[in-house]
Amino acid sequence: MNNYRPKKQQRFTVIDLFAGAGGLSYGFESAGFRVIAGVDFDKNAIATFSRNFPNALAWAEDLSNPSSNFQEWLSVQKDRIDVLVGGPPCQGFSIAGK
Repeated sequence: MNNYRPKKQQRFTVIDLFAGAGGLSYGFESAGFRVIAGVDFDKNAIATFSRNFPNALAWAEDLSNPSSNFQEWLSVQKDRIDVLVGGPPCQGFSIAGK
């Protein structure tokens, strides 16, 4: 009798930068990834991200000047992060221009 049991498949982890409401995160989650955090400077967008991904951390951060708390968290998590994504601004909502 074969006692082989396959290991539980490990899901790759994702951090979504410039996450907005979590469009990229949704795609990655749908593909089997585990979203562990989203970061956006827009507090309304990150509040929506938080509702869309209740098991992920939601950081309201300006990445051009990140807080020491965020930097410390990121340095602790760096070995847990498999994928780092960052989406382009949504042209219909962004003040960044084209």
